[in-house]
Amino acid sequence: MTNLPPPVEKSEPIALTQKKKWFKKWWVWLIIVFVIFAISNSSDDQDAGSGANSTSESVSSDSSVEDTLTVETTEAPAETVPVTTVTDTTVAVVKSAQQEKFMKAIEEGRQKIDDASTDLQQSAALRDRDKALCSILSSYVATDWSGTVKNIGANGEGKAYITIEIGDDARVQTWNNAFSDIGDNTLIPDTNPIFDVIVPLEKGDSVKFSAKFLKGRDTCLKQGNLTEFFYGRDPEFIVQFTKIEPSN
Repeated sequence: MTNLPPPVEKSEPIALTQKKKWFKKWWVWLIIVFVIFAISNSSDDQDAGSGANSTSESVSSDSSVEDTLTVETTEAPAETVPVTTVTDTTVAVVKSAQQEKFMKAIEEGRQKIDDASTDLQQSAALRDRDKALCSILSSYVATDWSGTVKNIGANGEGKAYITIEIGDDARVQTWNNAFSDIGDNTLIPDTNPIFDVIVPLEKGDSVKFSAKFLKGRDTCLKQGNLTEFFYGRDPEFIVQFTKIEPSN
C-alpha cells in the first residue's frame, strides 16, 4: 500500500486572523476628534472670559478717569462775596423815593407848561403841578433829601443863607435878605445848631437835609422866583431847614 502524504490543512488568511491595530478603529478617531473639539471650546471660553475681564477693567478705569475729570472740572474756587456796608449815603438813597416823585412831578409839569399855547394854559399847568407837588409832601415836610450846595453865604446880620440844588433846574433855599425873610424865618442864625454845620460847606458840596416847605399866598408852595415864567421852568422853593449835614 502506497503511503500517501498527509492531507494539508487549510489555514485562515492572515489578514482575517490578526486583530486590527488600535489606530485603525473608527471609534478611536471619534474619541480623538471629540477631545480636540472640547479642548478648542475650552480655550475659546477662556479667551472670551479674559476679553470680558479686560473690557470690564477698561470700562471701570475709564469711569474712574471720567469721575476724576468731572470732579476737577465742576469744582470752582470759592468766590469772595462783597460785604455791603450801610452808610449815610446808602440811607439817603433808600429814603429818596419822596424826592424822586417830587422831581418827576416837576419834569412832567415843565413839559406841560412848555407845550401850552396860551398864558392861561401855562398858568393852569403851573397850578396843577404845584398841587401834585403838595400831594407828594406830607404836611409840606421833606425828610432826608439829598442835594448839592448851589450858593451859601451870610446877610448883613450875620445870618446864613443857603441854596441846595435837588435836581435838574430845581432848588430849595432860604431867603438871602432880612426884608424878604420877614415872617418866614428861613435865615439861619448862629444860635441854630445847623449854623455850625454849614459854616465849612462850599459850593458843590453834597449834603443831606430835611426841611419844611412854606405855603405861598396864591400858590400851593412858596416860590423864590420873581416871575411865574421862571417858577414854571426853573423853580426855586422857599423852605425852613431843620437839618443839613455833609453826605460825603
